[in-house]
Amino acid sequence: MMKEDGGGGAGAEERDHGVHPGGEHVHHLLHRRRRREVAMVLKYGAVLVVFVLAFICNSHAICSLNQATFLVSALPAPSSALRLRVPVTVDYVAGAMERGFLLNFAGNRLFYAGVPLLLWIFGPILSCICSMVMVGMMSRATTMGTAMSRPIRKWRWILLGVNTACKLIR
Repeated sequence: MMKEDGGGGAGAEERDHGVHPGGEHVHHLLHRRRRREVAMVLKYGAVLVVFVLAFICNSHAICSLNQATFLVSALPAPSSALRLRVPVTVDYVAGAMERGFLLNFAGNRLFYAGVPLLLWIFGPILSCICSMVMVGMMSRATTMGTAMSRPIRKWRWILLGVNTACKLIR
């Protein structure tokens, strides 16, 4: 009878304070849901940032290497470079190629770092397995004598040889 008239029973307290039986359970579930949503936003945001940076690095690498290939054909013969005062030098073209390869290297590494982040959306197990595989692949690619592990200064000598060969053909 006390519950009906609003007098001091447990039901009256629940009505007055807006707490329902099992209210703490509902609050806990809402809190967990909010945490999951924040975690998903962070996951998608991290993937987006890493892939956008990889795209920018690879795009700039393509532009830099494209510029270097055009400049290779514009190089004057080594003996006439001093007489003509051409602003394009072998060192500048080698720097453009070095910049292109460095940006390509950074873009590829960012892309490979983004793959485990992408799999992290589906759970930690896939991300962990992918990370372990990527560590093995990257250590092998770095130490097996790829183009990026050799000194990049060799491009200066290659450009000099290409330039001399082009001048002999003309």
